[in-house]
Amino acid sequence: MPGGALAPPLFDPASCLRYLPNGVRNSWFFIGYLETKAGHKLNCLVHQIIDSMPGEPLKIASILNITDITNRAYRNEERMYSADEITLDLDRMRNITPSSTIEGDLRGIHVQADFGWGALDFTTEFPGRVMVNGGAGVFTFLGGTPTVQYSLPWGTGSGWLELDGVRHEATGSFWFDRQWGQPKGLLGQAGTAVGPHDNWVWMDLNLSNGLAMGLWDISMNGQRFSWVTVLHPDGTHVIAQIEPVADGASAVWTSPASGQRYPTRFKVRVPALDCTLDVVAVMEAQEIVSPTEPKYEGAATVSGTYGGETVTGFTLIELMGNWRG
Repeated sequence: MPGGALAPPLFDPASCLRYLPNGVRNSWFFIGYLETKAGHKLNCLVHQIIDSMPGEPLKIASILNITDITNRAYRNEERMYSADEITLDLDRMRNITPSSTIEGDLRGIHVQADFGWGALDFTTEFPGRVMVNGGAGVFTFLGGTPTVQYSLPWGTGSGWLELDGVRHEATGSFWFDRQWGQPKGLLGQAGTAVGPHDNWVWMDLNLSNGLAMGLWDISMNGQRFSWVTVLHPDGTHVIAQIEPVADGASAVWTSPASGQRYPTRFKVRVPALDCTLDVVAVMEAQEIVSPTEPKYEGAATVSGTYGGETVTGFTLIELMGNWRG
């Protein structure tokens, strides 16, 4: 495995980029932090996620959201497709829906999307370093399902993005995330239910000191788990506990569409790494309106210290589950 694993991994990141028919909620998550030659800043997310259990009729959600950071505008849409409308290759990562395409490997990913109001096309390269979340890449998640999650940070690339008829040629930094739940009978019992008090925070923290940090703060089934996975450029992983970020979060924005109350400012404290970061959404209203799963996917800035040194950076704040409390 790229990055110099010290022990045999529980999965192969290269071959598992493809669609896994027995996986629960296969997910492919592509984030772009973009800038034009004129300095216009934008953020994009293309997300494809299987919304059916193994053995059920196949359904996949195709999601696009675009944040125009310079003009403080946000647009999003989620569309659902059935099996006869999509192509999911089994020998490589190549997922095609009527509104989005994600294809590639650990070294390069090509993403296209067209939702009418917004469209994009980016070709990206990655150094091949894999962030294996939590060190093993597997943790218990929705409904007690053992879940695999790994990331490809430090992508670079170029292409174009169109929003409301205005086209922007842009370059950027990219992050790719792959996730799925293990099928029933393998490492545990599969499930997808979110309880009435369950929620989580996820962030991809891209820091100016060259480090990438994957953050999870999960409240589920009456338990709390909060940690970061830090990936160094040489492939070294550092796993550290964090103070739960949701507890002290502030600047709450209430969605008029869903009634969810999303915090938009967070303090990330990692005592073992002498790290304190302020994460602030670039604008409050960044919810993806969904008929099944409203969720916050918000571009944000990062500032603070790591190891006693000043750092800056950027991230996407993901808030899912119940945020009505």
